Amino acid sequence: MGTAVALIFDFDGVVKDTEGPWFIAWRNLFAQLAPDKPALTTGEWSAVVGNDDDRAAISVLAERRGCSLRARHWETTTATALAAMAHAGPMPGVPDAIAGARRLGYAIGLASNARRSWVDAQLPSTLSGAFDAIVARDDVARGKPHPDLLLACASALDVPPVRTVVVEDSPIGARAAVAAGMRCTIVPTSLTMGMVFPEGCTVVPTLEALDLLAERDQLMRVARPAG
Repeated sequence: MGTAVALIFDFDGVVKDTEGPWFIAWRNLFAQLAPDKPALTTGEWSAVVGNDDDRAAISVLAERRGCSLRARHWETTTATALAAMAHAGPMPGVPDAIAGARRLGYAIGLASNARRSWVDAQLPSTLSGAFDAIVARDDVARGKPHPDLLLACASALDVPPVRTVVVEDSPIGARAAVAAGMRCTIVPTSLTMGMVFPEGCTVVPTLEALDLLAERDQLMRVARPAG
């Protein structure tokens, strides 16, 4: 029998702020390419947040704004965003949440809709070794909002889905958690605040507001499936 309960984090926007720099870089590019158009809004960007194919989603945004994206646009915008996030540490509250969960006996996982190479490159060095299991998009057949990533991570942690709580920031990730039969806590970022999340998810203003002891007690009340 494995650990009794699990805490699984999303990566982008939850563990590290990679989404903010990405949004700003593209907003600035669209402003250059279509100066007559209003600035890109967080509402428009919502189609990109948490998507496992953000290149396709960004291409759709460009088409709607009448922009023609060329290879150099992708290269320069990506370079700008990467430079902005190069020295960024974990999101506020993440190290403390991991330490607190560890003290309470949680197994701790990371399930990202991004490729493994991205997670490996962007994971803050201070969190090296912090996760008992990491599952990325290229480890499963389907990304979020399908439950595959989260189910694979729970399996790697040897904890059943019903005894797992997921921390997400986007509706796409939240839908994956609900589909997986897991408890879900939403910590919105400035880009996802105000978005509509699935019924049953708990929305908290900061990660510090997540009561890990209460979550553990709630999870422990759920019978562990036989086998």
